[in-house]
Amino acid sequence: MGNWLPLEVLSEVAEYLEEDRDSLVQCTLVCRWWKAVFERLLYRKLDVRSNDLDTSIGDLSLTWFQVLISGAGNTRRSFIKRLNYHIVLPYDLGVWSNHIPDDQAYRKANDDVFRVAITDLFAALSLWENTRFSLALDLVGCQKTIEPGMEETFFDWQEEEQAAAPYQARLYSSELSKLPDLWSISKLLVSDDDINSTGIWSGTTFEIAQCFPTLQTLELDYAAHEDSESQRERRRALTEGIKKLPPTLKTFHYSELDNPIMEMENEPVDLLLGGSDMLAPTMRDFALQLRELKLIGITISPDFLWPLDQTGKPASSTTAVSWPHLETFELGLLPYLPNGECLRKVPHDYPITIKPEPFHRFCIAMGYAARHMPRLTSIEYCVCFEDDCFNRFNFSHYVSKVTATRKGILRWISRWHSEECPVQYVPDERVKNAWGWSQDTEVFNPYGLNKEIIWKLPCWPPESWSYGI
Repeated sequence: MGNWLPLEVLSEVAEYLEEDRDSLVQCTLVCRWWKAVFERLLYRKLDVRSNDLDTSIGDLSLTWFQVLISGAGNTRRSFIKRLNYHIVLPYDLGVWSNHIPDDQAYRKANDDVFRVAITDLFAALSLWENTRFSLALDLVGCQKTIEPGMEETFFDWQEEEQAAAPYQARLYSSELSKLPDLWSISKLLVSDDDINSTGIWSGTTFEIAQCFPTLQTLELDYAAHEDSESQRERRRALTEGIKKLPPTLKTFHYSELDNPIMEMENEPVDLLLGGSDMLAPTMRDFALQLRELKLIGITISPDFLWPLDQTGKPASSTTAVSWPHLETFELGLLPYLPNGECLRKVPHDYPITIKPEPFHRFCIAMGYAARHMPRLTSIEYCVCFEDDCFNRFNFSHYVSKVTATRKGILRWISRWHSEECPVQYVPDERVKNAWGWSQDTEVFNPYGLNKEIIWKLPCWPPESWSYGI
């Protein structure tokens, strides 16, 4: 009687069973009518492992995956919306622990398997046509490298020079040049922020992303590196990598997050070593093509979108650029500048205070840049110092139900542990001028440990602004 059930009912049942893959498989065996409905859900999100080194990972191996979507199974390709590809490596070299012997043999063995896994994936997907789906990559190591009788130890943050560099899987230029373009990938996600994860070097990730000519979304979540040289290397990879991403890209999320179980503060690191911040102008130009930009856990010059001179006025080199697509913008930065300058002061006699000028410069630069963002809907800017202590800037707009006009809201929120620590940020006159603030705007200073200032802009954008596009 199952073949008499309406399509709408079967679809509802299939959606309910989406996470119960065993039940979905059983439903596909009832009849052709059921198979046509339930098979779509069965293949919508697949977890595929690169090999059989660890059979507990993923729903099926890459070899069996190829069998299922080839020949008579070609039609199943259109069902796939997300492919999670788990690259299984022979050795668990970790990201966070320091027990790994500095033995190149382990690293080389992992790199060899990683190379084969990526090459095989590209070969499997190279002939796909008229399909669009998301690809997520992650690495999992199998065998621990601790010798029998040895005790596992974790990274000593105070003894940085004694620690082996964290392992990251890599492909080199000669290998990457052999990879074909894949036109089916619209979204790429790479993550190594899980404590049990092994990472892919960010430079390799950007090179892989270049092989997807129709890529629209790129989301990269990395475990933060503890040693300064690794941080500089990753920053260089980010700076060079975004230059080569396809022009179809509209959403870019990039984060470097600390391991949550490590009780430590980010120590200021000089990432420039006397040089200029090349990431700033590169990211500014890159943002011109984006709809959504999110940067978490890095440092960047506060005025990177709209360069300012030393007094906080638009620099003479500033050109009339525009961001015609940018809608949302989020920054969650470390509490220091790229040159290692800390954003807070800790006098011997307290209280702790912040250095306001970098926050002024960001708010000023964003005010001028916002004049050239006709689609802008929200800005989130936050610098966290420790735990839940932060300085935050937020912009949003809404349509008045009374006047049907668009209005803007600016918020500055500061939070600290104690009312005795006056770290709250107060925008100065330069910020008011950049955002077109007037004396008619309402200002509120609420209560408690959250020190908040709210500006309501009567109209958005201000009538005096010109987007210049």
